[in-house]
Amino acid sequence: MKRVTRTHRRLLAEIDEVTAAMGLSPTQVLQDWAGDAPGITAHLKRIIEQLVRSEIIAQYVYVDELLSMTLTKHTFRRRKRVSRESASLRSYTNLLNEVYPMQKLRVIKGFKKVPKKIAKIIGAITELRIELLTGSI
Repeated sequence: MKRVTRTHRRLLAEIDEVTAAMGLSPTQVLQDWAGDAPGITAHLKRIIEQLVRSEIIAQYVYVDELLSMTLTKHTFRRRKRVSRESASLRSYTNLLNEVYPMQKLRVIKGFKKVPKKIAKIIGAITELRIELLTGSI
């Protein structure tokens, strides 16, 4: 294993600061709740839940953005350059913001072959997000 650089140490310190500020530092929980085993357990479980929720949301947003980019590229493919300020692109972007990823995926399947594995992953991420919203997770 390579050595830990000064940059790595700085980044690790930043991670410690951020996680402590967000209440997601296991070390901080152990210090703050020393002697209270049920309290430590509850807080460590909360940290795990928050990290899982954050990852699900991040993946959902990432997939949604990729699908939107695919649709935008397909829709505006004949134009050499589309200004970011153009009314048509702004309207299209606003429309895409109102459409769910599975709907975007169905539209994309109309003009592009999407591997089943990719479609299943998108469906799974969508299902996990729905479960988060309904409190199932």
